[in-house]
Amino acid sequence: MAGLLARAPPALGFRGIGCLSVYSSKPSEYWFWKGYKGISSEVSLDDRIIIRPRVDSRVCVSIPIEGRDDPKSIERGYFDAACAIAGER
Repeated sequence: MAGLLARAPPALGFRGIGCLSVYSSKPSEYWFWKGYKGISSEVSLDDRIIIRPRVDSRVCVSIPIEGRDDPKSIERGYFDAACAIAGER
C-alpha cells in the first residue's frame, strides 16, 4: 500500500493511487470519454473531477467541474467522440 501511495501524484493523495500520469483538460473532455470508450471511475476533488478513462485506468484526467454541464461542453464532447469513433472505422 505504501508503494502505491508513493507513486500517486501528490496533488491527488489517496484518490491518485494507480495513476501513472494526470492530465488537466477542459470540461468537454468529460463528455468525450463518456461518449467514446467510457469512464471506469470518477471522483470529485475540490473544484475538479478526476476521471479514469476505461481504455487505460492508469491515466487520470483532471477536469474542472465548472462548465462541465454547459450545453456547449456536452455537445463538443459528444461531437469529438463521434468523430473519433468514425475515424476508427
